[in-house]
Amino acid sequence: MKRTAPAKRKYNFNYIKEAYRSFKKGNYSNSAIILEKASGAGIDEPYPVFLLALSCLYCGDYAKAENVLLKIEREDPFYPPYIQLKSFLALKSALSPEEAISSYISSLEKIPSDKMLKKALLKIEKTSDFYKLQKSAKITSFVEIPAPGKGVFPYFKSAAGGFFTGKGTGRERPLNSRLRPILLLLIVIFISAAALVYFYFDEIDGLVFKDQDSSRVIAGTDKIDIINLSGSGYGLINKVNRDVTPEFYVSGDQLHKDFETARNLIKKGELNRAIIILNRIINSNSSYMVKEKVEFLIRFILESDERIYESIEYKEIMAKPYLYRGVSLTFKGRSANVKQTAKGTGFSLLIGFDGKKFEGALDAFYKEKVNIKDGDDLEAAGIFYPHIGENKRHFVSIETLTVK
Repeated sequence: MKRTAPAKRKYNFNYIKEAYRSFKKGNYSNSAIILEKASGAGIDEPYPVFLLALSCLYCGDYAKAENVLLKIEREDPFYPPYIQLKSFLALKSALSPEEAISSYISSLEKIPSDKMLKKALLKIEKTSDFYKLQKSAKITSFVEIPAPGKGVFPYFKSAAGGFFTGKGTGRERPLNSRLRPILLLLIVIFISAAALVYFYFDEIDGLVFKDQDSSRVIAGTDKIDIINLSGSGYGLINKVNRDVTPEFYVSGDQLHKDFETARNLIKKGELNRAIIILNRIINSNSSYMVKEKVEFLIRFILESDERIYESIEYKEIMAKPYLYRGVSLTFKGRSANVKQTAKGTGFSLLIGFDGKKFEGALDAFYKEKVNIKDGDDLEAAGIFYPHIGENKRHFVSIETLTVK
């Protein structure tokens, strides 16, 4: 979304604070009026648009809320509170628990580390009475509604001339001069990421894929060069890390080499090889700044429609399943626990079933109703996601499905 001019930021921010105060007091119609004025003043940030959608929902103006949500979908589809709200609305309209679970899993595919989505999915999975949960579910329990200044407008300036943030307390507080360059760097990175999102969603039709020496050359992906590790001024790895990570880099040079390899593989169209390397970085002692950039590249791959599905030995995947998040894979197995929902077909896929035993089982969902039953032998191609839900089960979002 476009940014407002610097001279107007403090003035505009007052609109947002006043709207939020009205919202917290339950005066949702007043909040909506103020936010519409803010929109007229040129504020096109996702936060006030999101707050306007909530105000419209609480006022019962569902038609306007839908239009406002469509605006966020067009301009900032990865905005976490929006994805949380979209998932919540899917929960309220779901015809079955499987349908609600499917919606939350789809959202976690977009922002896998979102704690609110994970918490909500866990609630749905654990409940013994889904329809009671569905009826009693409140927005505030399933959607994070941050206050202004709590990570939503980090570039506004305070009256004292310093940048402010609400981290920790939810109140504005000036950052000292040593931290200002860090914040400015974050803004630059965000703008760079936004530029790549703009390119990807607005010019995806212009991408040309060609076969070349068993790899694909993707014209236009030089824009990925915007996301890089050069000149960050940060350490790339955490040498002293309290959390035990499954992968570990001894040096920043080693990590930097992996990052560059993954970027080059994306440009060549070797998306599976790229995402495995990126997953290694995510699950390592890499710094927070590196993880943010890697997650962006992973989302770029997940949104691609030009995947090549590959067969990898099940035992190889299970050795380090976290490396295969988002990898396009093919599986052969037998169906079990088949359930039809309004949004598609869910089932368990028993891998390597020989009539008596099998190597393992994957939860699977195909976004269409398909005529399969328990005991059918299947060939499936889809995106693999490890450790989903309370029981940390492995899940496949099926793209193509064949009954043998």
